[in-house]
Amino acid sequence: MISMLRVVDLHKRLGDFELREINIDVEAGEIFVVLGPSGAGKTTLLDCIAGFKTVDRGHIYLDDEDITGLPPEYRNIGYIPQEPALFPHMDVFRNIEYGLKLRGIQREERKRRVLEVAKFLEIDNLLGRYPNDLSGGEKQRVSLARALAIEPKAMLMDEPLAHIDPILREDLRNYIRKIASRLNVPTIYVTHDQSEAFAIADSLAIMNEGLIVEKGKPDTLLDRPKKLFSARFLGYRNIFNGEAVETLENLCIIKVGRVKFRVPGNYHGYITIGFRPEDVIVFKEKPISSIQNMFKATIREIINEGPISRIIFDVGIKIEGVITRRSLVDMGLKEGEKVYIGIKSTSIRIF
Repeated sequence: MISMLRVVDLHKRLGDFELREINIDVEAGEIFVVLGPSGAGKTTLLDCIAGFKTVDRGHIYLDDEDITGLPPEYRNIGYIPQEPALFPHMDVFRNIEYGLKLRGIQREERKRRVLEVAKFLEIDNLLGRYPNDLSGGEKQRVSLARALAIEPKAMLMDEPLAHIDPILREDLRNYIRKIASRLNVPTIYVTHDQSEAFAIADSLAIMNEGLIVEKGKPDTLLDRPKKLFSARFLGYRNIFNGEAVETLENLCIIKVGRVKFRVPGNYHGYITIGFRPEDVIVFKEKPISSIQNMFKATIREIINEGPISRIIFDVGIKIEGVITRRSLVDMGLKEGEKVYIGIKSTSIRIF
């Protein structure tokens, strides 16, 4: 399928910061999430695509048309900012209608579109109310409706759930997925929130300091990141520098301090390995197991985080694991206790 929205070799300098070598293809109906820390350049990228900022180099194509030099009002792109930015003196109906009036759409057609999109987003009962009388979630749905009413050819979303209560976020994620499916337009969604990114993304790019570090399908990036920054950002909290010291059949021994890890493959010299806390399996007694990496450990710290608990193990180096709160209680784990931990060799990534 030909991509509906393409960003080709985009560069934009703002003072000491620069977006560089940005290449993105987003297909019709696809939600392409750009994930990265604050200051990575995510909003600047959206501003360039929307036309709020001119680009220094590169091209932006929508439906095979080069829109790089077009002003924002001629790009027909829906934009959802972090803050809904509704007009407080207008009721919900007129807020949704606003973009249609600017485009010279006739009154009856404006009314039809407003009622249609309001019903779709289940806010048709709010049309006579004013923004100050709405909850955060309702305001963001009105913001979505205003963008949808113009029947855009593409959608840009700048952390639209950042200020929404966690309980409401799941509902709004579902609305956003419904929107992408219904409109069948390319959507770029930026966020710094991992869980949000993986809940909504069809494709994913990790961004840092103006560069796209890595991109691909969400599950592939989560399970097999190639770049060290990607791994750290995606929760690989156990990352160690070691040395390949021996090869046994299809396994290589990587020595980190006095601790030896067995990993698949054949490596030489100094190397960086990593694995997620979820990959650490805890045993009260030494098990009979085929797990290649089994260590006797001391529990140094237990950090409770509601339904899960993080555990810092000492095996000669510090290793972080994660366990459900229920499993922690059932196993009776305590700080200072001796246990065994296992890490499957296939869970260990090489960077």
